[in-house]
Amino acid sequence: MFELEGLINFIAKLSPREIIVEEGFNPDFLEADFKGIYRTSVPKDFFRDESINDLLRHFKTLNYRSFGIYDKDTFALVSAAGLLLYVKTTQKSFFPFISPPKLYTEDRFVKLDQNAIKHLEVAGSEGGSSLLSVLDRTLTPMGKRRLKFFLLHPLKDINQIKARQDSVEELFKKHSLREEIREILNGVFDIERLVSKITSNTLSPRDMVSLRESLRKVSQLKSVDYNLESPFLKEILENIEDFSDMVGLLDRHLEDNPPVHLKEGGLIKQGVDIYLDELREIKSKGEFWLMEYQQRERERTGISSLKLGYNKVMGYYIEITKPNLKFVPPDYRRRQTLSTAEKFVTQELQEFEDKYSPLMRR
Repeated sequence: MFELEGLINFIAKLSPREIIVEEGFNPDFLEADFKGIYRTSVPKDFFRDESINDLLRHFKTLNYRSFGIYDKDTFALVSAAGLLLYVKTTQKSFFPFISPPKLYTEDRFVKLDQNAIKHLEVAGSEGGSSLLSVLDRTLTPMGKRRLKFFLLHPLKDINQIKARQDSVEELFKKHSLREEIREILNGVFDIERLVSKITSNTLSPRDMVSLRESLRKVSQLKSVDYNLESPFLKEILENIEDFSDMVGLLDRHLEDNPPVHLKEGGLIKQGVDIYLDELREIKSKGEFWLMEYQQRERERTGISSLKLGYNKVMGYYIEITKPNLKFVPPDYRRRQTLSTAEKFVTQELQEFEDKYSPLMRR
């Protein structure tokens, strides 16, 4: 089980939007200290020892020790498994990407309880004055979240503290390098949130462009001439992935200014796919094609009164009055007989409709 004071302090640092609890559990302390956190109750079956096997299968591992978690921490594993089941139940087909669980431990950090965080004004509320608001000169949402984590989790190890201080000192002294890095980071969107949108199938066309431009900036970070001395900064630089191939792929496929919604089309560049280009041509010039086709058929059959029509049941058709039926070509297929006329369709007209009608229904 957990120790209540430690749980309260943990929640204060993490600032979750939602907490999942089993039915019958009455966390009164949430009402007193965390009124803005949404609480969801789930059946007790969500938290079963057997559910750990589902957790292992999801992350394709045979043993939970691969998470760095051992027998004494199985309670944490059951909680993680219950949370995974909750996400699967609520998200259904739009299942987000979830990293393997990692054991959270404060052994490396100075203990800050809820009262210390509040009275020292470490983080504070949105828009309020706090240590975070004074120090925050970050240019990306990821940077702000990382700075907040650092402030809420002061290091204990003197060597780690000095390594971080050395890196800050080096960037402070190297003004040109610092400004070059800031100029690059200034164009980076919230990549973590964009990736979560990919896995939940909610990424919009403009989100895709934002992701492309952000990855381009990340690739630029790799090309900067750093000449670093700090091992801490060197390690950060070495861990930056090279996304140039992905950026090139997105450059070749994505329009620079796509529409807001995916259903509007116009996301993929011209020339990427021949069939897509053909459909675009049909959609943009469909009405003109119908007028041109009607004129061509009038000239081919010699029937000046020939006309094209459309209804939802039959689709596109050619209507010919009964006195002119003797001029109907053999490739016309009869669709309907009326008192004064008959309706026909051709292979060419049918193929056009198969491509054009679905486009107009979007």
